[in-house]
Amino acid sequence: MCLSNIYLEEKKQDKLLIEEAKQVSADDETVHIRSLMGERKDLEGYYISEVDLIENYMILKKKQGLRGDG
Repeated sequence: MCLSNIYLEEKKQDKLLIEEAKQVSADDETVHIRSLMGERKDLEGYYISEVDLIENYMILKKKQGLRGDG
């Protein structure tokens, strides 16, 4: 069984969003994540930037140009 850690912006421990994610899906607006322990997160305005299947991690980044992004 392969589980992945999900990070925001970069692969650093303080940027860890979810440990042991079992499922990730995305649509135009939202990235949906479910962990092995049943935790669910829906992140609006993010996209999947990087996936490493050997190291079992994924990096999500905030989309630019959204309202409220300065």
